Amino acid sequence: MPIRCAKFHYRKIFKMLSKFFQFIDIFVTWQTIDWATKYYKIKTGDTILDIGGYFGGFTIYAARTVGPNGKVICFEPDPRNIAILEKRINKFKLNNVILVKKALSNKIGEIKLASNFAFSSIVGLSKSKKFFTVETSTLDSEMRFLNIGKIDLLKMNIEGAEIEAIGGATEALKKVKHIVISSHMRDGKPTADLLKPKLENYGFKTKISCRLHQNLYGDKSDKIFRQ
Repeated sequence: MPIRCAKFHYRKIFKMLSKFFQFIDIFVTWQTIDWATKYYKIKTGDTILDIGGYFGGFTIYAARTVGPNGKVICFEPDPRNIAILEKRINKFKLNNVILVKKALSNKIGEIKLASNFAFSSIVGLSKSKKFFTVETSTLDSEMRFLNIGKIDLLKMNIEGAEIEAIGGATEALKKVKHIVISSHMRDGKPTADLLKPKLENYGFKTKISCRLHQNLYGDKSDKIFRQ
């Protein structure tokens, strides 16, 4: 009797946690679409980079929007998130999604990742006690390997590691039409402020905007910011 009660108890907890994370995923997906597509609306045939895929809500939205002639490259290093991501990509038969199980940085190698689902980080911002050793790569290296010629939208939300990721994207940024980066605090400063002049050096017109949090937007033309 106690064993049956224990099994029932754990099943109940698991179902409650599943529903909780489903709710979190719906909220994260909704607010990500809201800020990521504020100035650029994804079109059929687009190539999208989703850097910081989490459970895949934005990747699924983007893959359905770009259609079979488009492409979504999703970067996610957290093994716990990847397990969910892969199941969802397979469930929805998203053949236009490429999942890259690496963290983007300014060098190729390995690093410790603090695993905390939506707040996983390789730069120590997460308070999680769960750590994984994950591969790091540069966006330049991955774009060469995948032979990507143009990027219509680059969306990045990687909990502070955007400084390093942009540092490893010197060639890739030349192929990007529109970029949006979720800002975080590094050494007491918003990363949006730190990255703004770097994007401008690559020919982007930039704008810092805030909805639920501060975001940095860049486009090779400032026309979309006038809409």
